[in-house]
Amino acid sequence: STWFPTTSPSSGLSPRWTVLDLVQSPGDLDAEKLAGFVTRHSSGVDLLPAPTRPDEEELVAIDRLEPLLEVARRSYDAVVIDTSSSFSPATLLAIDHTDTLILVGASDVPTIKSLKIALETLDLLEMTLPDTRILMNRSGAKVGLEDRDVERTLRREITYTLPSDKAIPVSVNRGQPVVVDNPKSRVARSLQEIAESLQAAVGSRP
Repeated sequence: STWFPTTSPSSGLSPRWTVLDLVQSPGDLDAEKLAGFVTRHSSGVDLLPAPTRPDEEELVAIDRLEPLLEVARRSYDAVVIDTSSSFSPATLLAIDHTDTLILVGASDVPTIKSLKIALETLDLLEMTLPDTRILMNRSGAKVGLEDRDVERTLRREITYTLPSDKAIPVSVNRGQPVVVDNPKSRVARSLQEIAESLQAAVGSRP
């Protein structure tokens, strides 16, 4: 699979190239060029991070991103795109090309409000999304909001939950994904279950 995250410190890698470098490179975007810009993680995942500075994000031309997404789709079994929370042109393009959209929330009122607005915005934009799922981060943290309260507010069922687990900050400080740093932790097991669920969904599509 290939991964275009917002940042990459928790991967333990120091990528040489970003998506900005790729889209600004001369010539056509093809599988061979993409392979030259990604960074391979020991797990087998290829990583192409977003620009490191916020001001550089505006320099990523949308008309170059679309062919990049098409090349990535042909080159990998699965493509995971970690977008920003805003509905920027790049985020809208990614959503328009997704098979499964995962909206990530947490058990606090501001985040739930933002998640509700995101769902309402998607409806207003009339974007055709074949599969939208809700993931609640730090579920069960006992902060006064239960998952059923969130579902009632969103009028949506929560698809996945990730438990609050100190293994996350520990793995981030070590510069390693938690599934590598502490694969037996509760959160790592939950992530594995989510990955298997998504893999099954991707495999069931033509």
